[in-house]
Amino acid sequence: MKTEYKALWVDDKHSTVIGEKKLIDNFLKTEGIKFTSIDVTIKPSWTAEKDEVFISAINDPELDIAFIDFNMAQDKNGAQIINFIRQGQKHYHLPIIFYTNETNALDFLQKKIFELNQAQPLQNILDGIYFCDRADISLKSIKILEGLLKKEEKPQRGRGLLMDRVSELEALVLKAIEKYWNKLPEDKKATIRQDFENKLQKRKADIENLIKIFNDDCSENFVKFIIDNKLKIDSTTRTILLCKILKHFSEIQPDIKTKLNTLCSGEPTSLFKIRNNYAHKTLKEIEPEHNKERCIYIRKETTAQLENIRKII
Repeated sequence: MKTEYKALWVDDKHSTVIGEKKLIDNFLKTEGIKFTSIDVTIKPSWTAEKDEVFISAINDPELDIAFIDFNMAQDKNGAQIINFIRQGQKHYHLPIIFYTNETNALDFLQKKIFELNQAQPLQNILDGIYFCDRADISLKSIKILEGLLKKEEKPQRGRGLLMDRVSELEALVLKAIEKYWNKLPEDKKATIRQDFENKLQKRKADIENLIKIFNDDCSENFVKFIIDNKLKIDSTTRTILLCKILKHFSEIQPDIKTKLNTLCSGEPTSLFKIRNNYAHKTLKEIEPEHNKERCIYIRKETTAQLENIRKII
């Protein structure tokens, strides 16, 4: 499941499509997705081979869509650029929105592309090209993006995003614990260590050995103990530990602490709760509760939590 859509946008006057870009950005934002437009400005001296931004974009396997104007500087036109893109293997089927402000735009563009395709039939550059008037760019692109998003909203994709982003969160929680633990006063450390030990004591036989290791370890090695045993200590317990540590740092904004607390709240909306739900159920069991709203929530909440914890790392 994607959290960012990358677009290559080729035009000689990007100021004329600012409104269209904003509409696309707003649409994707409501879906919990970031819109990144890689803008290439065509000038009379422009050549594809020498434009590093252009070459980097068409070689990026994460590129999702391209927007290309037909009428540009002097002898440059969008059909030539599309042909250049299609010659590569990475984006043979990249969706391309080909636009113009010519009268009868669709007929005009189809004719130009058809002529180019006849001249170089082996390139099959017609594949994946959508024609539209400049004024209809956002409408056309949103319809295409809606189709792409439907593929993204399958339970398998939701599970993949959760595993990826929550795993990143877990790793950052450990870094935050390591950063702030030694800044705590000793009495606060003692209280938190005691609380942590109490949680370990509640575990059953399979963690009795872990508790023994904890009790035998000296206080100076507390953080090392946590990190060395990260696979045995669940993410909720580690995050609760971080929250207790951060409670004693007044310079850290309250909203950061509050946001972190929601990770380990046990509420149905907690990312850890959702992750565990997805991780320990079959796809058939997940399907009834997996829907568009859940996909949007996962995108937005994982982004918000990652941005939140990065503020203190």
